[in-house]
Amino acid sequence: LKPFNHPTTVTYLSTKDNKNTQLEISTLDVPGLLANIGKIFYDNNVIITSAKITTTGERADDFFSIVNMDQTTLNDEQKEILKNELITKLDARFDNNM
Repeated sequence: LKPFNHPTTVTYLSTKDNKNTQLEISTLDVPGLLANIGKIFYDNNVIITSAKITTTGERADDFFSIVNMDQTTLNDEQKEILKNELITKLDARFDNNM
């Protein structure tokens, strides 16, 4: 994995219906990536309502529709916490594999 350098980016997308939060995660595709993302969602009380998983070469571009435990969209504070945790933990996982 050393030759590949793809820092994690997390982007929230706008939605028309405002019933869920749309999230894109772009990161290095490593073994256990989806399990790691699922654990981060679980730890942050996030429920996945739908997902689209795409891998291109060494990069994973994953799209998720998510809600909180109340079945509502994430507020700005929840989004920021989730984004920071995803970036920190997914990039740390890559650093530990080097």
